[in-house]
Amino acid sequence: MLKLLQPASAEERSQADELVNCLLAQVPYAVGAAVIDAITGLPLAHGGAPGEQNPVSYAMQFGRIARCTAALAAAVGPDERVEELVLPCGPCNHVLRLAPSGKHWVYLAVNTHDLNVGIIRELLRELTHEGPVTAG
Repeated sequence: MLKLLQPASAEERSQADELVNCLLAQVPYAVGAAVIDAITGLPLAHGGAPGEQNPVSYAMQFGRIARCTAALAAAVGPDERVEELVLPCGPCNHVLRLAPSGKHWVYLAVNTHDLNVGIIRELLRELTHEGPVTAG
């Protein structure tokens, strides 16, 4: 049976946009952020610092990596789940975190290798648990 994908609602897109703006405002050295649909890989919202590359292209590529990694984890066992990926690439650390709902990946690019990645991960964890777009 063919299953049709439901596009994100206007409310989901608005909430995703609020989360992206919150990430860019609250995470030190953040240069790009996006909320990506976990199934389709399409962005619900994205934003970035002026003069930086469009975060959506990075988010979609790294989202593809996340989906492949999640499929590999599922092949290992039904209880295996990928919740987060950290990918250093160029001058940035790219962090993808699966929302508690499992419906979206939250992407964040931070322009420094000097900042502790653990701090970035903790901030992302806290901020993704607060919003309705990411809540379970």
